[in-house]
Amino acid sequence: MPLQVAMMAMNEQTELSPGLLPTVAELALTGRTLPLLTRAVVVGEALRRAALALHRVPSATLAGKDAAGTPLTRQHRHAHYVPDCRGSADPVDGGPLRITHVVVYAPGGLLPSEVTALLGVRYLPSYVYAADAAETEPLAVTLCGLGQVAGLHGSRLGQRSTVFASRTPFVLPRHRKRGDEPEEQLVRELRLRGLPIPRQIERTLGPLGLAESDTPPWSAFLRHRQHDELTTGYYGFRIEFAEAVSGPLLLGYGCHYGLGQFVPQTE
Repeated sequence: MPLQVAMMAMNEQTELSPGLLPTVAELALTGRTLPLLTRAVVVGEALRRAALALHRVPSATLAGKDAAGTPLTRQHRHAHYVPDCRGSADPVDGGPLRITHVVVYAPGGLLPSEVTALLGVRYLPSYVYAADAAETEPLAVTLCGLGQVAGLHGSRLGQRSTVFASRTPFVLPRHRKRGDEPEEQLVRELRLRGLPIPRQIERTLGPLGLAESDTPPWSAFLRHRQHDELTTGYYGFRIEFAEAVSGPLLLGYGCHYGLGQFVPQTE
């Protein structure tokens, strides 16, 4: 749904059924330079913090917690803040992995007040570049799209495919142990979302689709939120399903902040 049409519909109706709520908001980033995808979790967390500050009152969808601060138990229906690479920054085209957009994906739907908060975000702080970056100007943010996953025409995140590969590292939600290896944890994450078990799983050393000299290893990615202490492992995978499934495919620890992204691959 085009942005203007969607906003008009939401303004004209004080109460919307879940089926009418948008589940995707697209925000474009602009600046003299754009953050590297290796800092996806920093960008995702910064946008979440900015949206919550503008919303003012508690929002379970934007925060992933209820009014008392208790994490939601309903699996992954709240907002995912997913840094996205498009155009020349997309791995399929080669070149630098830089974040051009952030896709806010909330399968449970975004209320009008939550869309208004996202619309109000104008900048992200300069620390999203890097702690020692020369860039000191904040990163400009513009809400450029609102609707459903089917409307993500400029992004690979919502596409349908039989083959997906990690674009950011899959961080284990639990400690690795016998009987609960990384591949088994990946399968469990898929099953929790009602997705089929892949017929093939292969480990990867970095995002696919780049020249070897341009491919950052998974160790180059920041892999935890600001106040978290990460003690589990991280991996990348290429997964193949027997039949095509639809994205976004966001799995593992930090999947609400840009980690665990899987994007369709050319078979």
